[in-house]
Parts: sequence; structure tokens; C-alpha cells
Amino acid sequence: MTTNLKKCLVIGGSGYVGYEVCRTLAANGAAVGFTYYQNRERAAALSAEFSDCRGYPLELGNIPEIHRVVSRIITDLDGVDALIHCAGSRGGTTDFVNQAQYMLDQFTGLDAATWDDEFNVNTKSVFAVCQTVVKQMQGEGPFNLVLLGSLNAAKPVPAPVAYAASKGALKSLVEVLSKTLGERHICVNLVAPGILEQGASCQVHDDLKKEYLKHCALGRLGTAEDIARFMSWLALENTYMTGQTILLDGGL
Repeated sequence: MTTNLKKCLVIGGSGYVGYEVCRTLAANGAAVGFTYYQNRERAAALSAEFSDCRGYPLELGNIPEIHRVVSRIITDLDGVDALIHCAGSRGGTTDFVNQAQYMLDQFTGLDAATWDDEFNVNTKSVFAVCQTVVKQMQGEGPFNLVLLGSLNAAKPVPAPVAYAASKGALKSLVEVLSKTLGERHICVNLVAPGILEQGASCQVHDDLKKEYLKHCALGRLGTAEDIARFMSWLALENTYMTGQTILLDGGL
């Protein structure tokens, strides 16, 4: 993989997937500006490992702050060639033993504040970041916007309803932006992982993971490295794929 000194912005760089995305990009010679929320130690470790990898604190629920911090990162990078948005929130766990009743209770008992919180982080923040980045993508490109979705964006699977809806909305966002931004040589794609070994997937019930493995062609859960390698390829190398939701589920 070659980068031609690409400049990349990673949202959620201290998370399970985002951390590996930053490491993969930096290892391939890219300059990386990344955001983190609370994990200062992990952010510091990234910056210590790679001299061209710098972290910036950011709360994704604060839209004016998103515009300010993202603009600052792009200024510090002296431009941006690719955005990789890896941050997200997954409210609640899935009770596999009493799945049908749990899913019904979780839906009927969902309050508006929880719904808004999920959409603020998983959907509205993505829009705000993309809006800021696109305004500053200048030149012939190619440029890439790479978003992290979820399996439920393409398949009906058990998931907390607000999380599923907020992640599912990204599929439509990607499809519309691909048409809107194509003339500016900006490719927009959504990566939809299956169940992973860690990260937000830790909230998935163990029995559901066992059921998942029964139907997964590769017979294993995904890793951060699996997802990071593909997202990094999209960020650094992609020139023609756009408007797509790409499943990385091990062949479910």
C-alpha cells in the first residue's frame, strides 16, 4: 500500500477500530490527525508511536465544537485527502435468551433522550464532520470519505433500535453524498462490520455470538485489524468505488 504522503483525518482514533486505523495509516506513511473523547492514554500512545500522528480531544455531541476542532485539524495537516469516521455509540445490550421480548420492551420503552443521544453521535456527528471536511477538500483528488457503519445497515439483525436506526441512516447518507460529491472527485463509502472480538461488540450477548459463529463462513469474529486494513485501503488507494455499503462479516 502506498500513500503519496496522504493526509488523513480519523474521528474516534482511540477506539477499538479507530486506533488500528490510525496505526495502519501512519505505518503506511500518512500524516494523521485523529480525535478522541476520554481515552487520553491511548491517544498519547499513538502520538508516541508515530511522529506524524496527533490527537485532538472532541465530544461528538457538540456540533459547533465538531466544526471548530475538525477545521483546526485540517489546518494543522495543511489540507486533508481522506476522512475516516470510526466513532460511535451503541446503547444497550441484546438479551439473546429472551430476545423477542427484550426487543419489544427495548422499543416500547425507548425514551426520546436516548434516541437523540444515539443519533447525535452516530449520525449527526458524521454529517457535521463530512460537511466541514468537504468544504476544505480542494484540488483534483481523488478524495475519500470512509464511514464506519454496522451489519444492521444491510441485514436485519438483533440490535438496540436507536442504534440500528442511527447507523442505518448512514447508508442513505453515503448514497446521496456519492452522487452529490462525485464531480469533485470525492468517493464516499460505508464499511459495515459484523460482530467483532472487542469494542462495541462486547455488549453483544455471548449466546448471540455463538449463533453468529454457526453461520459465519470463516467461523470467527472479526478483529480491529480486519476492519482497519480495509478502511485504510479505501482512504489511501480507492479511486473509483463510491456510494457502497461494504459488508465485512466473515461470510454470514
